Amino acid sequence: ADKIVTFFTHRYGKIQGVAKGARRLKSKFGASLEPITHINLIYFGKENTNLYKINSCDILEPFSKCKDDLDKLKRVLFLCDLINSTLHEQDVNLKVFELLLKTLHIFTEIEGLERLDTAMDIFSLRFLSAVGFAPKLTHCVYCNKNPSYDYRGSNGIGFHVVKGGIVCGDCLPASEDSIKTNSGIINFIKKSISINPSNLDRLILSREMERDLHKIIRLYIYAHIDREIKSYDFLN
Repeated sequence: ADKIVTFFTHRYGKIQGVAKGARRLKSKFGASLEPITHINLIYFGKENTNLYKINSCDILEPFSKCKDDLDKLKRVLFLCDLINSTLHEQDVNLKVFELLLKTLHIFTEIEGLERLDTAMDIFSLRFLSAVGFAPKLTHCVYCNKNPSYDYRGSNGIGFHVVKGGIVCGDCLPASEDSIKTNSGIINFIKKSISINPSNLDRLILSREMERDLHKIIRLYIYAHIDREIKSYDFLN
């Protein structure tokens, strides 16, 4: 009847706890242990232990709109899976915690697959930047040249998913693991990372550009995150 639950906290990072009797029909925890629920958590245990004892959970925000809509649910579960697969236990990252909360609130307000996918990709970009995988967007990862001059050149511009940065038109033809893209997507990536979090919901892409951006981010995650993101199969 007990349940082991993983929590992402703003003070102590990712932790695990055992909730006694949580699987019982009349458990005191109720819906507070459902995935994607913002709670006030009280737990006990020795410092740096691997498994805490959960005393109580009070719901602060259930994010019901994210759970009741399958399209939203799939994408939000991916965000949680990305965090869980990347961060180690007790790895505190307040920036990621606040980013997740902000993104969940955005998901409750927006509609349409295009906007949902854009919000998911913006989260991924900001998350990767927060955990040390910020893309290099000012100079070519090969020749260190500022590629702004050839955005409209015959070879265009690329993004190298392994090196994690842009590739100028001169270097692009001989570059493996690079995806040809355009200045619009590169500028969108820059804005996604640098914009004030309160304005994230203002960033919008066309469906075609969103597909190209999603491909870049998916391959970028595969190249830099060691663990498998299982929810990708569910997402697709």
